[in-house]
Amino acid sequence: STLRRVVCYAFADYVCKLAGDYVEKNENIYYEVFNSSMSVLAPGITQEYYQATSADGKQMVYYLATADITRDDVHVFANYHNASPEDGWAMQRVLDQANAAQNKYGNPDSPHYIPNYNVIVSTNADGYNMSTGEPGGLLVMNGKEWHGIDSGGFFGITKEGKPVIGTRADYNNIYKNNLRDGVGAFGTMLVNNGKVSITASG
Repeated sequence: STLRRVVCYAFADYVCKLAGDYVEKNENIYYEVFNSSMSVLAPGITQEYYQATSADGKQMVYYLATADITRDDVHVFANYHNASPEDGWAMQRVLDQANAAQNKYGNPDSPHYIPNYNVIVSTNADGYNMSTGEPGGLLVMNGKEWHGIDSGGFFGITKEGKPVIGTRADYNNIYKNNLRDGVGAFGTMLVNNGKVSITASG
């Protein structure tokens, strides 16, 4: 199994080099990965699992999900408590939000049923008020803005299905009323237009 993974990764690196997409892995001083695996969760959606040790000796586990939204059967949607922000602000775990969305859109008996709807990956996004559950920044679902943007910027999907990341100015001047779904960000943009836009100290 390990040998097969090594061979697959080597072949993937070779293909990427041919395509000009290959980037050498750079070691970092913050943590060291000691175990990893990758699995296909659904067509067009993969998950990578990592175990690592930080520079100060603590162990961590983290996941990376990748969704190929160029496919017609893979979509990214914003979500909120019970998949119903019209019910008001409230607290709810990510798993419970995912289950609520699955029940609302994946249940053939629901008036909101979407054929072949399946929640595959769900993750939290913007910060929120820990007492009320109110989002800290932007929340757009199904083309409707439920909460305005703050200074932290946003991630969104346009009504044409294009993913965008931008600042408050980008939203107000370009994307307001043009997003199908959107969520706020945490204040500091790490990468902008393909370039790292933050220093290590920042």
